[in-house]
Amino acid sequence: MIPVPSGVRVWLAVGHTDMRRGMNGLALQVQEALGRDPHAGDLYVFRGRRGDLVKILWHDGLGMSLYAKRLERGRFLWPATTGGTVSISSAQLAYMLDGIDWRNPQHTYRPQVAGRLKLLDRDLGAAAEDAAHQDRRPAGLQVQRLLHAPHRLARLPDADHAGD
Repeated sequence: MIPVPSGVRVWLAVGHTDMRRGMNGLALQVQEALGRDPHAGDLYVFRGRRGDLVKILWHDGLGMSLYAKRLERGRFLWPATTGGTVSISSAQLAYMLDGIDWRNPQHTYRPQVAGRLKLLDRDLGAAAEDAAHQDRRPAGLQVQRLLHAPHRLARLPDADHAGD
């Protein structure tokens, strides 16, 4: 990750940029096309036509730096406007560089089942043996096989709905 100090402004150069440009060509684009000073300490982010590569131009007070990041899968999300710049926060830049929707970041984990789950390798066998000895079936015990995991899970009844 780029060591971005707090309070630095991040500008997205909307539209498509020729990714063959280097440090001097992008600095010239910032100065002429965007009307900004490339030596002011702000970060300027450029995206190519395919959308899988971004370049970041930054002058840290000592010299100009040019960073590049290419996504192996997917594309960087970019504003739909045709010209000019869009300002984003450094946190949104971090989301964007990780391939996350920086406009509306959301958690990617979502539970598949509700309620309490218990690992079953030994407990299911013990519950089935106890039920066989008592000549009854265990109430509320359901076995589920997970497609992507080698273990099995059992669903235990919640205390609130034990009578249902």
